[in-house]
Amino acid sequence: MLTTILGVGFLSVLLTFLFAGHSSGPLERLKHSTDGWITRFLRFTSRFGRELTGDGLQDQRWLQRTRLRDLRRQAPTPITNPRHRIVVLGGGSGGLVAATQLARTLGKGHEVTLVDRRSDHVFMPGFL
Repeated sequence: MLTTILGVGFLSVLLTFLFAGHSSGPLERLKHSTDGWITRFLRFTSRFGRELTGDGLQDQRWLQRTRLRDLRRQAPTPITNPRHRIVVLGGGSGGLVAATQLARTLGKGHEVTLVDRRSDHVFMPGFL
């Protein structure tokens, strides 16, 4: 019953708005107000909505100019230390496989350290 009352109330407000002494027809007023509402909704709710409106296109152009400008100013930075020190936490089967594969893949130029809270290790040759 409450839904019916709210529905009738909304309908009466809508009809009053549509037929309240404007020179243009009710459908044109409804279309104009709906278009404005949809545009505002899309503009303020999501980045995707902003892309669908004119403001979104201006924002995209501004971001493109900004990104290009930033790229022109940045100079490439040389790599001063190509050697990395990698620590793998956990000496279980996953940590052991990860440390072994990293050491094999990266080669001798990098240091891979395996840290585990247990002092003993059960050898599992199938995992290596």
